[in-house]
Amino acid sequence: MMNKKVLVVMKGGVPTLYAEQGIDVASVDLDDVELMDAEDILSLHPSFSPLLELAGISDIWPVSMDGIRNDADYLEGKDWQQENYVASKGQRCPFCGSDLINHQGKPLQADGGEAWSDIFCFGCSASWQDHYQLVGFTDLN
Repeated sequence: MMNKKVLVVMKGGVPTLYAEQGIDVASVDLDDVELMDAEDILSLHPSFSPLLELAGISDIWPVSMDGIRNDADYLEGKDWQQENYVASKGQRCPFCGSDLINHQGKPLQADGGEAWSDIFCFGCSASWQDHYQLVGFTDLN
């Protein structure tokens, strides 16, 4: 099995995946992307992960907005999705990056100082729960 790699570039908290078509190893930093022929680069939406599996891509190498972070210690995972979601202030799907998300018609549920709400993404049909913590109040009088 070939060990293909994919570059993840963060733009405004939204990941974009890049892979070279028909090449065993894709780029691992922003300079490599600039040097590649545009016709050889495929831009993939993060929700296309089944296609990545089908292509036999085993690792995803993230790069930060400054182009520095590109080693195996930062492979994509749940912590990375959590960071992305919080960085977008809950305005983008943590799975596909779409801003077409909505509460599932249910009111906010609360218990003590915590609350949660079910969220749905129209872009990739993912669902998850937002979690909130009481930090204070604002006097309306």
